[in-house]
Amino acid sequence: MSPTPYDGLSPKESVSRIVKHVNGGVRLAAEFRIPKMVVELIPQHHGTQLVEYFYDKALKENPEPPVREIDFRYPGPKPQNLEAAILMIADAVEAASRTLKEPVRATFDKLVRMIIVKRIADGQFSECDVDTREIEKIAAALVDCLEAMFHSRIRYPWQKRQTA
Repeated sequence: MSPTPYDGLSPKESVSRIVKHVNGGVRLAAEFRIPKMVVELIPQHHGTQLVEYFYDKALKENPEPPVREIDFRYPGPKPQNLEAAILMIADAVEAASRTLKEPVRATFDKLVRMIIVKRIADGQFSECDVDTREIEKIAAALVDCLEAMFHSRIRYPWQKRQTA
């Protein structure tokens, strides 16, 4: 496995660093005078989600005293509108798609739907108005997008010359 910026850090310190990117993004957006409606999406794109990897790691490393789930969640707020919900789903799909061993449509569909279901089960869309028809459109669009991104391509002659 490749080295990561989190190697050697405790799960709690890792989460602290990960969560900081939200405030950093808000700060940068303000500095570059990004429109307010866009800036407001930045803290909503993770909502109050659990940083699962490091929460699970903390549970394995410290069965006692109990690890508090709240310490491994983003501060929020949860998505407040459809655009924030779409951004939350798209961000997670983009990140998770990089780990796929079999990039085919069926795998993309399963991944997208699993991400959506997990966020629904976690109550991440409880503060925005999104219905099942919209969720279905979001899922279909993301699956189409992943399929377009990952489809195989021919190697161009100049690429063959570079590797020879």
